[in-house]
Amino acid sequence: PPNVHCKRVDQESLKCAMETVLKNDTGPEPAYDPKATTNGIRYQTDVIIYLLENGARQVHKQPEEACLLFIGYKDWYEAFKSVHCQNKEPPKYVIKAYEAKQNIVIDYDRRKVIKEIDSGDIPDIAANVALYWESKDKSFFYIDDLSKPKLRVINEKNITYRLLKYKDDNLIVCDQIHGLKGRAKEGFLRILGKARMTQYRIVPAEDRAQYVLMETKKWFFTWKNDLKIGFDGVTTDGVSNEKAKQTLHRKIKIQYEHSSKDLDYLLIPSAQVAECDCN
Repeated sequence: PPNVHCKRVDQESLKCAMETVLKNDTGPEPAYDPKATTNGIRYQTDVIIYLLENGARQVHKQPEEACLLFIGYKDWYEAFKSVHCQNKEPPKYVIKAYEAKQNIVIDYDRRKVIKEIDSGDIPDIAANVALYWESKDKSFFYIDDLSKPKLRVINEKNITYRLLKYKDDNLIVCDQIHGLKGRAKEGFLRILGKARMTQYRIVPAEDRAQYVLMETKKWFFTWKNDLKIGFDGVTTDGVSNEKAKQTLHRKIKIQYEHSSKDLDYLLIPSAQVAECDCN
């Protein structure tokens, strides 16, 4: 869209967000380990939502000025290292994103996200999100040894999704995911090759864990897997909490303002970001 303004999120703001989302109300230990690969999606969405709620302040109301948030690959990497790694090496998924120079852009103008809600509640947070890099490399991958089954996770050059949060039950939805693939390293699914992740739902669980509903597709087939991911990233099959399971599986049907193919407007060259602001 024309006249889009872009705001760069600085390292100090990222550090604040990264520290805050891991605060644990029941003790001094962090809510979960962001260095565990299986906690990566949870961590990224938690940080983005914190920025939207506390920086952009998008809760139901429209932003005063249409604006995109830009998180540069180097700022994310340096903030992550400072907050979580000290003198240790960052996890592989963070290093790979840094080496690829993978930036993040978030559009938090609800008018450009949701057109109509056919079924389900109104989300408190709604945003279009893109992860991308500007080089000619088509993809990168890393091995997730904590997932079940073990996965070869593939990030394509452009990844887009819709980020939704429902505060009443703390449900987070990454919907219409494009550009994120996985290939099982073991078990029956290994013979199917690469499958596309299309949706990822999260609700908090007891013991600092998370319950997840992951949807993947290959050809004409769709799989939905219920998982519990511990605070340390260790994954087990199934969701034992019936209320959480109902929350994960509840019907949500949304007509989005733009098709996924029309989210290319988020792929802003990083050289242009420093020249514009929306303070």
